[in-house]
Amino acid sequence: KELRATLAGKAEAMSCLAQRVAQRDGAHIQQRVALTDGAEALQQQVVAHFPAYTLILDVIHATEYLWDTVNALLGETHPQRTAWVRAYLEPLLAGQIEAVITALEAEGKDLTCTVTQRQAVRRTVGYYRRNRPYMCYDEYLAQGWPIGTGVVEGACRHLVKDRMEQSGMRWTQ
Repeated sequence: KELRATLAGKAEAMSCLAQRVAQRDGAHIQQRVALTDGAEALQQQVVAHFPAYTLILDVIHATEYLWDTVNALLGETHPQRTAWVRAYLEPLLAGQIEAVITALEAEGKDLTCTVTQRQAVRRTVGYYRRNRPYMCYDEYLAQGWPIGTGVVEGACRHLVKDRMEQSGMRWTQ
């Protein structure tokens, strides 16, 4: 496990990462995947620097959009929230992204929806449409590939946030 950071931006970070990956690459590596959080700029950098890699949208980020939508539709304390999210998450994990998008669009067309509720649905649908190529979770799971970035995000939290926010810390570039 290696941890690296830079303040020079995504392009520089990806360039450094590509150099490190090239040093470790070889015939022994059979499969190559890259997980991202759905930020378009980051995805573009990954595709540019690692064109042979399968790009995967972190399932936790995809799920957060479902939670935002259900909170807008039902409210944050509604007892059916978890069942609603499960009803969409299970098809997502089964590779049925088109069915999920269609069902969400139908929810957004419900005449009882408020403008805010429709906006929440449209936001999720737009995110899923844009990230559709990176949401083949059934295929990824069948390959035994990771679909979540929890380990990476945990390391970032520990390396950056926890250390930088200790009592009395002062930082400059």
